[in-house]
Amino acid sequence: MTTLEVFPVADDIDHTDGPDCICGPTITDATVLRWIPLAVSTAYLTWTLAAYIRTRRTR
Repeated sequence: MTTLEVFPVADDIDHTDGPDCICGPTITDATVLRWIPLAVSTAYLTWTLAAYIRTRRTR
């Protein structure tokens, strides 16, 4: 049987500013602004397709 050793990490160490940060990507304002047009156009196309399907079913 294999045992898993867990090494404790001190809570007072800030891991977010080092080059070896393993905290994952952070969302910046530029990232959000880059995805807004895609989200808006996707919502518009979804709404248009749903309206088209709804119109075809009622005829």
